[in-house]
Amino acid sequence: MDQSEVGCLINWPFPDSLKALRGFLGLSGYYRRFIKHYGILARPLTSLLKKATAAFEQLKKALCLALMSVLPNFQLEFYIDADASDFGVGAILQQGRLMAYFSRGLEVRHQALSIYEKEMLVVLLVVKSGTFI
Repeated sequence: MDQSEVGCLINWPFPDSLKALRGFLGLSGYYRRFIKHYGILARPLTSLLKKATAAFEQLKKALCLALMSVLPNFQLEFYIDADASDFGVGAILQQGRLMAYFSRGLEVRHQALSIYEKEMLVVLLVVKSGTFI
């Protein structure tokens, strides 16, 4: 291995974007046959690329398939369905059909709450944020 290029790798700044991460993995991948366990060492970085790409594609799809806004009929009842998981909460406003969504990731301090407390939390967050108003 050329020592000048190894120096370049040692001084490489921490990647602040996916493009920079791809550049680093591309350059370091060229030397993979000289590095013991390169694939194991690089796996967390390559999984970041896959997770980011999958999340990006899911968000694009969700944006393209977004439901059209529906005007509320105040003569009918509204329904809020709340849901919670270990890492996030969500709610939907319905009036015969879906009208609006709300979702938020949970802070660490809220992740320890019971499922019932998390579902109550999402109702409070919806009311506080005014999302469905």
